[in-house]
Amino acid sequence: LNFGARFTEGSSEGRGITVGLETAAQFLISKTIVCLDDFERLPQNGVNVEELLGFICELREEKNCKVVLIFNEKQLHSPDIYSKYREKVIDIEVLYDPTPQEAMELALPLELPLINDVRRNCEILKIKNIRVLKKIVALINNIYPKINDLHPKVQRQAIHTGVILSWCYFESDGSNPTIDFLKRWNQVVHLVTSRDNNEPKVNQSWVNILNAYDIREIDEFDETILKIIEKGFVEETGFIEAAKKCHCKFVAYDLDQSFSDAWNLYSNTFANNEIELANALITSLKKSVTQVNTMNLSSTTMLLRYLGREAEANELIEYYVSAWIEEERDLDLKIFPFASDIKDPMIWKIFEAREQGFNVITPLPEIANSIINNSITKSERKSLRAATINDFYKLFKQEHGDNLSRLITGCLGFLQYPPEDKPVGENAHAALLQIGKESRLNARRLARYNISIDLIDE
Repeated sequence: LNFGARFTEGSSEGRGITVGLETAAQFLISKTIVCLDDFERLPQNGVNVEELLGFICELREEKNCKVVLIFNEKQLHSPDIYSKYREKVIDIEVLYDPTPQEAMELALPLELPLINDVRRNCEILKIKNIRVLKKIVALINNIYPKINDLHPKVQRQAIHTGVILSWCYFESDGSNPTIDFLKRWNQVVHLVTSRDNNEPKVNQSWVNILNAYDIREIDEFDETILKIIEKGFVEETGFIEAAKKCHCKFVAYDLDQSFSDAWNLYSNTFANNEIELANALITSLKKSVTQVNTMNLSSTTMLLRYLGREAEANELIEYYVSAWIEEERDLDLKIFPFASDIKDPMIWKIFEAREQGFNVITPLPEIANSIINNSITKSERKSLRAATINDFYKLFKQEHGDNLSRLITGCLGFLQYPPEDKPVGENAHAALLQIGKESRLNARRLARYNISIDLIDE
């Protein structure tokens, strides 16, 4: 029997259990092993504990049964009654109190992803509940395949957060923080407010646990892990999207750190390392090109010129510009807030030449394939903004075949773009209205694009 799963406090089933057992025992139970699980969860106002213990004696002495009681002694509702009768009823007592290490040996499979991180986190929290550890294993097996190719820090954060959230969610007995407390936790805010005595009174033992576990706050990514714990599945929790955002953040940090490390060869030593320094600056800037701002580019190329590496400085600027064009970043230094700090004249010259190239208006027919394939470049976008209704009219009239539908859909898609690009869609829409009014057949053709044409009979 499992008392925790079957009976609620004060239930009629609970009040009648001993009568039912005694009746059944006379006919069914003999020479049997009887296991009474969750004995501490026996309803206080239901089963008479003394009668139940008496029934256990009857099973043992008259029915030749072996009876096993499984319970948490600290949570017994009637510890005095149990203490009073334990000598008469209980032959052997076995204390099951495994250490966290022993519990992990039983519950954590060796092939579990990032097993060492899982063990370390569980040891800090002193988790020894086998069922909770199994829940942690299930969570990790659920989420790890979705992040096994992302940045290692994403994986470690998922494990770190998943362990403590699972512990607090599945074993909330007052000794560990509640989920609500954990969601509101901010280590820095707590530190500041506690020094100023401005923080409301909190459970200090919970604070000590979270500080020891070094969890600073529950961020957007962590919240998606909690949703997985609550729902039991990854879908519709936002976990994958949040994981990818974290991945990009960590990658960007690594790239930025790589560039900083290269500059440390200049700032943090008096070694004769001119060649090593120049090569490191060039390599790290190319590697981190999307994270380096124009001011840092100028500092790098100016130092390379000072070291006599003019050609490599110019090549680095060209490489930088090409990368920024691919990222569709603005090369107009006139709007750059720290333009006065850009000392390298070649940066100004090369940037200006490339920016002027963007201002060349490309005829719409030459941009058609980019619209169809949704691969519009920055310069093509400027050409689209400059196109008139008549330009779009000519474009649609001369296009034939399967690509016409994709071209129209691509142009109308600009209606959903930011304000600076929305006129592109409006001009395309106006051109299609003009085409639709040319004939009833064209009006019918445009209906599938949700374009309604009011034709006037002549």
